[in-house]
Amino acid sequence: MRREEIDRARQFWDQTDGDKVRNVSWTAIRYFEEQIARRLTKSREGGGIHPLANASASFVWEMLTSRVPEENRESLIGCALVCGDMKGERLYFESTSRVRFCEVHGYDLSSKSLARYDPKGIKFHAHIMDCNDLTLERERFHLIVGSHGIHHVMNVGGLFYQAHKAIAPGGLIILHEWVGPNFLQIPWTNRWVARVLLYTLFPKRAGRTMQDGITKGRWIMLPPDALDPSEACNSEDIWHQYVRFFRPLHSVFYGGLLFPIFDGLGHLFNAERWTHRIRIRIIYALERGLTKLRVIQPLFVTTIGEKR
Repeated sequence: MRREEIDRARQFWDQTDGDKVRNVSWTAIRYFEEQIARRLTKSREGGGIHPLANASASFVWEMLTSRVPEENRESLIGCALVCGDMKGERLYFESTSRVRFCEVHGYDLSSKSLARYDPKGIKFHAHIMDCNDLTLERERFHLIVGSHGIHHVMNVGGLFYQAHKAIAPGGLIILHEWVGPNFLQIPWTNRWVARVLLYTLFPKRAGRTMQDGITKGRWIMLPPDALDPSEACNSEDIWHQYVRFFRPLHSVFYGGLLFPIFDGLGHLFNAERWTHRIRIRIIYALERGLTKLRVIQPLFVTTIGEKR
């Protein structure tokens, strides 16, 4: 990315309220998060399934318990990449069970985003930097977390090389990431199915809005020039580079319909209303079926891996 694009991205995230973004996002609908966590953790020993959205954190702690020597489990060191205000990453490091993180290092372009994080029970080191030029200490971290930030990095190969170098023996990496087309563009088939479902299941008065209050209406996607210049700037390379450096242990691909349909609607859904619950479940079931049939392309991945 050019320097001026990096500066524009920094300015955008300095001015953006992450809570407002999450409030209107499709991920504000907790049912989706719970189902993805169930799918991620269902293969754990004993065959049990965690019912809650934070199940992936519990699952990671379980895995670290069996991988890290007992004498180190109370003094783990964590790393959060392109972490913003740490809203998604913090649950992996704070109030943990079985293991304890004594310190965490967070790397992000926006100083104002990092300043919004109020750590609880851990020593947090904020590193204000462009993660395209990341350098990490060898075998430093027991857990590296990337939560919807790595798709803002153009030099994905360099970032994963540094992450691979920095993971301590027995350590893990977990990602929640957009792996769809660059600049959040939606594949044609996904757009067609999403548009049909929007017109069929939702009234025209549904107020799909962006975090800044701009009405999204029935748009399925925004044009690239309407986005922060770092938004999904090299997302098509993320999975390729990830499996180059890491061995996936548990992975779930999803979001081919959930994102284009529910993005901008998350704040409108009430889990107590049966009509809302039915619509949510219908679309989730359709997405799973059409993804298995390869009719639509998944756009996100949650994956836990170890270094190759």
